[in-house]
Amino acid sequence: MADRDKPAKRDSDADGGSVWAFWVLVLVLLVFQWGPIGERYRDEVTVYPTTRQKEGLFPANRQTFKVFPATQTVVSWFPGIDEVPRTVGRCSVRDRLNWTCEFTDGSGILTMSDGTFSERTPAPILSAVGPFVYIGRLNWWYCSLTGPCSEWTWKRDTNRKAVGAPSR
Repeated sequence: MADRDKPAKRDSDADGGSVWAFWVLVLVLLVFQWGPIGERYRDEVTVYPTTRQKEGLFPANRQTFKVFPATQTVVSWFPGIDEVPRTVGRCSVRDRLNWTCEFTDGSGILTMSDGTFSERTPAPILSAVGPFVYIGRLNWWYCSLTGPCSEWTWKRDTNRKAVGAPSR
């Protein structure tokens, strides 16, 4: 008689962990999507460099640029590493995805054209192991968390219009 008085255990109680994991996943995805949305309204763009080695692409330090079209200036910093904004140089700015800056010493030019970042110098800016290859945000984070990425990550990103820029 005592067994009948107890409420029956439902199978859905066992899925409580699955529901919790689902909401954590939703929260993580929202955070990844909110970053580019917030950058758009703050006139910022982040580029995601990697270095190519025989094992694959290794992520380097990401760099954020904030543009000021009214004053034709661009400042940059490295999130989580060097948070002090520095003026890039002499710049011509249309918007956050279209600008060009020349270093004050004339040693190079940084360009963001329709969301695609490039650097032009007499000798390419080299990391300790070679020139930078810019890939998309999600692929950069994937490489950061899992180790070197394969060549397909880079080739897939170069087919996109906005390599190195968050989705618009």
